[in-house]
Amino acid sequence: GTIRRAIKLSEVSLDPAAMRVQTLPTGLRFIDDAFPFGGPGRGDMVAVAARPKEGKSAFVLFAALHQLIANPDAHLLYALGEMDPATIVKRAMAAVSGVELTKIMLVGDPVRGATAEEYDRAVAAVEPLLDRFEVLETPFTAADIRSEAVAGGNAIVVADYLQAVQPATASGSRVVDVDQIGQDLRDLARDRGVTLWAISNLTKNAAGGQAVNIGNAFRDSGRIGNEVTSAFMCKMPKGLEESIEIGEPLPPVHPLTWRCLANRHGEPRNIECFFDRPRQQFRAMQFGGPSS
Repeated sequence: GTIRRAIKLSEVSLDPAAMRVQTLPTGLRFIDDAFPFGGPGRGDMVAVAARPKEGKSAFVLFAALHQLIANPDAHLLYALGEMDPATIVKRAMAAVSGVELTKIMLVGDPVRGATAEEYDRAVAAVEPLLDRFEVLETPFTAADIRSEAVAGGNAIVVADYLQAVQPATASGSRVVDVDQIGQDLRDLARDRGVTLWAISNLTKNAAGGQAVNIGNAFRDSGRIGNEVTSAFMCKMPKGLEESIEIGEPLPPVHPLTWRCLANRHGEPRNIECFFDRPRQQFRAMQFGGPSS
């Protein structure tokens, strides 16, 4: 293994440029203001948890794409647990262009598909980002994600989702395996100075509306709270939670809260926003203030 040595503090640079916290902001204040230094930081691991269909992958993709837009030298690596590359491109097209995802998916259909003008607009919006956007298809381990991130020089890494990452060596306990995966991803963020977004399913208790904290929100993990810099879980309006439970269709645009469960470097702050499902976009409602 790696041999570590004690470091004299005289070796730490006191140059202002070295002291300043390095961030990779999204350029969207309603997201960036939830982080203490004005955006997700280099070296940060940000966990985002929600139930199925609540928009956790859409939210992280939207945020990561805007990090790419706001930081022209940054590269994004997206580890795909369930989606294929074509699907993530379609979602990205909608998220950055505002053309509805269904229309993009049905392009060529004269009734329900995107018009030529809409499709060209979606392509023009996403195409400049694609050279800086790589995907890693399942199956993969945390070591695979690290290897690809290092090779690609990626500053932004998304693991979608945490439970889809395979252990290098299975321990026989899923909790132990996921906790080790979380630690490995945290080490990647710190060692390489990347923003690492870790998407997670909620535990059954959290999904069932019971009291939630950083220690009991993330499925198959007891220690993720020890690894993350910031953590958010989706809180849907009560009526919409019930709609998801019974399979009723959701309104195309609705409010939701990303409740901050932890913020290691500052005061926990929620992200209050509207989710435009057809366009896979999020927009500000108001700044959430201190998390309750």
